[in-house]
Amino acid sequence: MKKLETAVLAVAALLASMAPAQAYYDDYLPAPFLGTIKRYPQRLVADEIPNDNWSKEIRAGVTASTAEGYLTISGRDASGKDWTLREDLSEFFGAFIYAADLDRNGKEDIVIWFATGSCGLPWSVVFVYLFDKNGMPHKQEAVSRFYNDEKGLADLIEAPDGRGALLLIQDLAQVELEGKYHSYWRFSALRPLGNDLVEVDKLSGVKLPAFVFFTNKPNHKISKNSVLLERGYKEEQKRQARSD
Repeated sequence: MKKLETAVLAVAALLASMAPAQAYYDDYLPAPFLGTIKRYPQRLVADEIPNDNWSKEIRAGVTASTAEGYLTISGRDASGKDWTLREDLSEFFGAFIYAADLDRNGKEDIVIWFATGSCGLPWSVVFVYLFDKNGMPHKQEAVSRFYNDEKGLADLIEAPDGRGALLLIQDLAQVELEGKYHSYWRFSALRPLGNDLVEVDKLSGVKLPAFVFFTNKPNHKISKNSVLLERGYKEEQKRQARSD
């Protein structure tokens, strides 16, 4: 059974890797999202981060630099206290830096998109540095099939209530139904709240998380088996955690 499960996931991975990430906005977004979500305005700061001998001011008073495979972000808060954050770049394969006031608190936040080499799938990691009113950054992290370009993350969208941004998350999971394994997308969304990213329970009238089955052609139909699919997703998360 484990061999079958692995094979099914491998096929899904192969199919997913054949198309650009943007295709999933066209092919698998839940129907109510189509034509209603809009990318949040973002400023491109850098479209590459060399692993060494690189430095740039990424927002007012904040500098990013690299040395020997590490990214250092440093600045000073409103009281004049220096702060520094350090990230290891060795596990990533390229990065983009964007800036935007995600929570509309008047302080520009920083978003860094990192490409990874995860099992043939172009999964990516996003680090979000939320700056509070005192100018201190608070790091949050999200993993998904993020699509980005010079305009920013397509997954970073405007909140329907107008109060900042939402980060749309897509997770690929699978479930056994009537003796067969089926892959599906789990859609959720995070919003900046205080110094954290927290899940929202609804978007465009759709209860989240929402589930759309992975098929060989575009599919926008939301599954009604949300309880079963959420259980399958959580079980898969546990399996992955045990294997790490």
